[in-house]
Amino acid sequence: MMCKFRGKTNPIRQYIKGKPHPWGFKIWGRAGTIRKKRLPGCDLEDEKALKKRGQGAYDYRIEETNNITAVRWYDNRAGSLLSIHKAVEPLLQASHWNKAEKTHIDVPILNIVSDYNQHISGIDLLDQFLAAYRFRIRSRRWYLYLFWHFVPVGMVNAGNTYRKQYKGLGLPVRAMLNRRRFQSQDAAALVLKDSEKRRG
Repeated sequence: MMCKFRGKTNPIRQYIKGKPHPWGFKIWGRAGTIRKKRLPGCDLEDEKALKKRGQGAYDYRIEETNNITAVRWYDNRAGSLLSIHKAVEPLLQASHWNKAEKTHIDVPILNIVSDYNQHISGIDLLDQFLAAYRFRIRSRRWYLYLFWHFVPVGMVNAGNTYRKQYKGLGLPVRAMLNRRRFQSQDAAALVLKDSEKRRG
């Protein structure tokens, strides 16, 4: 997930090709992809070496102090992932297309890769909602972009929890608040709560 920011004064700003907003701050979830140059001192096999070993080849390192796992895995090309939640094992099997043989072959899927694939659709959906409900700001203070990025993240997640629990209770769907109304009522409740404290 990217927090949009085009200022030039921050060292943690990144450019990630292919993103709707390629300049900004990379926000990590349970597991996420990472560019090779963002892993200084982490000596993982390069793409050429993994390609020689074949589809499904991988290399990994574990930073034991903070329990961070860095993995480079080769499918049709090499990709690097970082996680504090998942590691390599248990290995799974999946049928992937092999370009050279022009057929499907069984490829070992790492636990960290499986977890990433399982949750990436949720991240994409969150990005979609954030694009619809994003706060528009202009500032040279980079930390304001991060603050106003996480406000709608919390709002979207709260809305998802509300809809899940609402449906779980078997309540009529027609009466369920849409996302815009939920956001409006949530904001009003927070403002009124603060005003009541000041009156008291």
